[in-house]
Amino acid sequence: MGDNGAGKSTLIKIIAGNFKQTEGQITFENEKVEFSKPMDARNKGIEVVYQDLALCDNLTAASNIFLTREIKKRIGPFSIIDFNKMFERAGHIFSELKSET
Repeated sequence: MGDNGAGKSTLIKIIAGNFKQTEGQITFENEKVEFSKPMDARNKGIEVVYQDLALCDNLTAASNIFLTREIKKRIGPFSIIDFNKMFERAGHIFSELKSET
């Protein structure tokens, strides 16, 4: 809500760690925070869901949910994607949304 150019998108990008604020402060759960990159905001549980869905047609719904945030497991010195854990977690998410997978 607000006029074009009022700063809505900029504010969201600051909160999500894409832009650095030039003044003022951000308080999250009664704690002053500064996010210098999106991973900082993500670590606090803040992520942006944009209106225009950027889904990959060749991936499953579960894979789209975890795109760039894949759940991994260690096998010796290697990390591999834990598809079973991702599908399990996606199932919980879909059941909370009361949606079919």
